Amino acid sequence: MAKVELKQPIVDEIAGLLDGAASAVVVDYRGLTVEQDTQLRKQLREAGVTYKVYKNTLIKRAAEGTDFAALDPNLEGPTALAVSKTDATAPARVLAEFAKKADKLEIKAGVVEGIYYDAKGMNVIASIPSREVLLGKLLGSIQSPQNAFLLNLGLETLHLRMPQHCKNAQAVAEYLAQNDKVAWVNYCGLPGDKYYEQAQKYMPNGSCGVVTFGLKGGREESIKFMDSLKLAAIVTHVADARTCVLHPASHTHRQLTDEQLMEAGVRPDLIRFSVGIENAEDIIADIEQALNA
Repeated sequence: MAKVELKQPIVDEIAGLLDGAASAVVVDYRGLTVEQDTQLRKQLREAGVTYKVYKNTLIKRAAEGTDFAALDPNLEGPTALAVSKTDATAPARVLAEFAKKADKLEIKAGVVEGIYYDAKGMNVIASIPSREVLLGKLLGSIQSPQNAFLLNLGLETLHLRMPQHCKNAQAVAEYLAQNDKVAWVNYCGLPGDKYYEQAQKYMPNGSCGVVTFGLKGGREESIKFMDSLKLAAIVTHVADARTCVLHPASHTHRQLTDEQLMEAGVRPDLIRFSVGIENAEDIIADIEQALNA
């Protein structure tokens, strides 16, 4: 059997991969360790991206007559192909993020929704959030009729609940401030807080029901603490009648790096604690057992 015939199934495989693809990115993977390559493949697979190494000549043959033929000038040296059928920015996003820790990985170029981009252009593409993140930002604040009804229902008794929220939050903040396992506490009702004087002036009857703090040991200790709570519920909202907790770095802001978190004013170890109207002693007891877990 001729060599051309032996290679045709591989060409057909690549052509099938590119057919209907939203994007394709070619990278130079030389210098990656086996461990790094394994991690990269796992992250791409989890993002729904197909990642394979092919000979340049076979990629050229498979891309002939398509938008992906624009990649021909970049098909030199070792080449890996990352392709996504659904998320046009996923290959560039995952590869660029991984390259921050593995500088040997080099994005050569890519074709996104039929348009060719060089390496510089692909880095710009990589900065575009995923479809899910964009939808969350655009649609997350639009309420359904049922949600609007429930919000209004809660507002009717808010003035009755707030004094208890504030009283409990003050007690929780004071407990945390004197605990050796807590690295820092932000609560404007604490003397020494940068907003303490303003809070006393403008909110003399109580400031708020939300306390933020971090634990010695950083991100991992904060996650462990949150998972160990029994009374407090892990939810994304605040001002619930029940006590709620969230570690933004591993939940609502998990798509950001530690550097991006700091730029956004969200420390990687930050715990957001929305204090409810339960008995304050019960809330503090829950915090204590979680700190000692």
